[in-house]
Amino acid sequence: MAIVAIADPGQDILVPKPGFPLYSTLCQPNGIESRQYRLEMDDKGLIDLVPIIADEIYGDLVYGEGARFHPMATLSPRVPIITCDGIGKRYLVPGWRLGWLIVHDRCGGVLSEIKKGIVALSQKIVGPCALIQGALPSILRDTPSEFFDNTKKLLASNAATVYEKLSRVPGLRPLKPQGAMYMMVGFDPSLFGDETKFVRGLISEESVYCLPGSAFSLPNWFRLVLAFPNETTTEACERIAAYCTRHLRPCVERLEAEMSIKKKLWKIVRNLSSTYGNFAFVGDSANSVLIQKRGHKL
Repeated sequence: MAIVAIADPGQDILVPKPGFPLYSTLCQPNGIESRQYRLEMDDKGLIDLVPIIADEIYGDLVYGEGARFHPMATLSPRVPIITCDGIGKRYLVPGWRLGWLIVHDRCGGVLSEIKKGIVALSQKIVGPCALIQGALPSILRDTPSEFFDNTKKLLASNAATVYEKLSRVPGLRPLKPQGAMYMMVGFDPSLFGDETKFVRGLISEESVYCLPGSAFSLPNWFRLVLAFPNETTTEACERIAAYCTRHLRPCVERLEAEMSIKKKLWKIVRNLSSTYGNFAFVGDSANSVLIQKRGHKL
């Protein structure tokens, strides 16, 4: 709704890479062009009066040591920002689809027309039922802080478990998160193939479901969910490790065989060179390239 309100057909909107793929999907049917930018972009690249849509649904799920969430609207006094938030993640009710938009307009009414568009669009969609809307004040007011603390403790514990176990698996490189419900794990495609093949193999052989990194414009990675009980997460890691071990051995044997063939060929052509003197080598012994010297014929 925020995307449609802020951009007209034919206009562009910036989305992060890697990022949630639904952003681009929502742009397409409305004639809006989504253009990706890498997350390593210069943090000084703000352009005056260009509005930002800040998806902060995971803002309260921060649990890394020393980590702290800073709402986008607190970082600049002049950038117009629309904050998207809701109860689906923090309160663990994803199917309720109850959320809100907060318009931060501190630049002399830059978003005044946008606010009108949001109001008009909000009357066009089918929102949560009256029962859920009626429960919202009590949910926000009466939910004990222990509920959120326990959620973050579970996520932090699972993140530590996954990081510790998958760091031991050759070819995998987990990235320990400081928030949200997921962990991204990189892997060596030369050992396991592309991430889609890897994920399909985990599903068919180990009944472990992950999402390939290509879904987030991040090839050679896959995503794990950290919201399960710790014992389930531990078992999932053991299954992933078993799958990798099972498929890693044939890959290593293949690579070793290729290196052995290279070394044998190198010895043969080295002998030819010393015998006939019309060959030269470029590169080291393992990856040398044999070339014919000028003026010599095979």
